[in-house]
Amino acid sequence: MDEKILELLQEMQRDIKDLKVGQVETNNRLNTMQNDITDMQGNITDMQNDITEIKSDVKINRNTLDAVIKHTSKLVEDTTDIKKDLNKVEIVTSSNWTDIAKLKSIK
Repeated sequence: MDEKILELLQEMQRDIKDLKVGQVETNNRLNTMQNDITDMQGNITDMQNDITEIKSDVKINRNTLDAVIKHTSKLVEDTTDIKKDLNKVEIVTSSNWTDIAKLKSIK
């Protein structure tokens, strides 16, 4: 009977040692997970800063694009006006040539 009790106690002692080893492993895993979470939080902060910077760049690009669009629109208007003016000059020049031809024929 004493032997059975001794065996039982030894078995219980082994189980306790196994539990302690398991607890150390669990603590190591938890520490690793905690470090990973801390690293991820740093990465998230970096990503948030990058997103803020990108948003700022997008606003600047949008403003620049709007300015280019307005300038292009103005250039198109100016080009259209120049074409109209050239057309008028061409018509007036044609009329002047006609008048010159008439004047030459009168001489």
